[in-house]
Amino acid sequence: MNNLNFNNFNSLNQIIVSLFFVLPFAIVFSRFFADAIISINSLLFIFLIIKKKKYIYFKNKIVLFFFLWCLYLILVSLYSANILLSLESSLFYFRFGFFVLCFSYISKIENNFLKKFSFIYFCLLAIVFFDSYFQYFFNFNIFGYPYNGVKLSSFFKDEEILGSFLSRTFFIPIIGYLLLKEKIYYENLLLFSYIIIILSIIILSGERTAFFILSLNLFILALSYKKILKKNIFYLAIGVLMVISLLYLDRSSYKRIFIDTFNQFDFKIENNSQINFNIFSSTHTLHYSTAYKMFKDKPIFGHGPKMFRELCSTSRYGKGYYINKDNSKYWFNINCSTHPHNTYVQLLSEIGIVGIAPVLLIFLYCLIIIIKKIFLNNFEISNISFLCITMIFSNLWPIMPSGNFFNNWLSIIYYLPVAILFYENFKNKT
Repeated sequence: MNNLNFNNFNSLNQIIVSLFFVLPFAIVFSRFFADAIISINSLLFIFLIIKKKKYIYFKNKIVLFFFLWCLYLILVSLYSANILLSLESSLFYFRFGFFVLCFSYISKIENNFLKKFSFIYFCLLAIVFFDSYFQYFFNFNIFGYPYNGVKLSSFFKDEEILGSFLSRTFFIPIIGYLLLKEKIYYENLLLFSYIIIILSIIILSGERTAFFILSLNLFILALSYKKILKKNIFYLAIGVLMVISLLYLDRSSYKRIFIDTFNQFDFKIENNSQINFNIFSSTHTLHYSTAYKMFKDKPIFGHGPKMFRELCSTSRYGKGYYINKDNSKYWFNINCSTHPHNTYVQLLSEIGIVGIAPVLLIFLYCLIIIIKKIFLNNFEISNISFLCITMIFSNLWPIMPSGNFFNNWLSIIYYLPVAILFYENFKNKT
């Protein structure tokens, strides 16, 4: 690894670095440009690796296993009911693997890249913070996008992903802070201010999944760094009071996040002592029911990526029924969707047990690391690696609604902490 030398092709190297510096802004302002950056850098990385014959990046079992998994996705697509539609998700999915490896490559060609990248990310968040509060108080953002009085959207216009973006990338500015300070200070108003701002905007966005993800991240952070919690109990108390005050003042957010969520479970005990309830909501329950029918038909290999949207409206899978009080069945057509709104339900129905196994193993691995960090005082792992693993863990948490696993924008968000994790460990030669 010490023999790696990429001083040649400096212009291509600089293009790769520059495009990754633009990536945070592309994630917010242009999905197309964000995916284009991933694709262009992947091609440039492949070209440079072949030209220099430096294949050390592929001498990793995890990397090889990922590309085998990508091949599996393509094979499943070739046996799907709509091959071309399914291949839209699977054929070039491997680019996210090259995105991760390209991050590792940068560790050898650009000094302090992650520190600079995190600073750019923080600058972007500062703009998003300002715009979100501006939209909340003036009912439109700086581009004129309106606020509907229920959910903040900021630069994402009519897409309800502001909270998802903030919660799923929550630790990236903290990673930049660690690179600057080299350690977490026990008494730090700046860190708690950042947490309160993120939490308040996510509450105002009305995104319940984002609120849960952030809460999960904060819960893991508190358990893993107990000394910080004890030293900052005063800031914590102020933060809790501010959040409670915000929920009290903005009743629509409180209603959506807590009251509506509870009501949508619709937990009931019938006269025959049969317990009926919805999983998150009646719509979610119907989607899960459809996906389960698909899974039962092809449990091993699934129906192919992107096939839920194709099959959920068919007569075989797109019908369900309610049991009336007289035990008669009321049949109806299930509300179809592009995906069943849960990562594991989607993967089971579309790529089967074989396809979901690697994702589940990654989740369990992250869980083991987090448990060791919490309970073993002598467990050694860098703060940056641990925060990346926590982000991966919360993104893959199974008991919550989620977006389309194969969505390009969401995939970039999912693979970003993986890329930082590989960068950090490759840089340290571990």
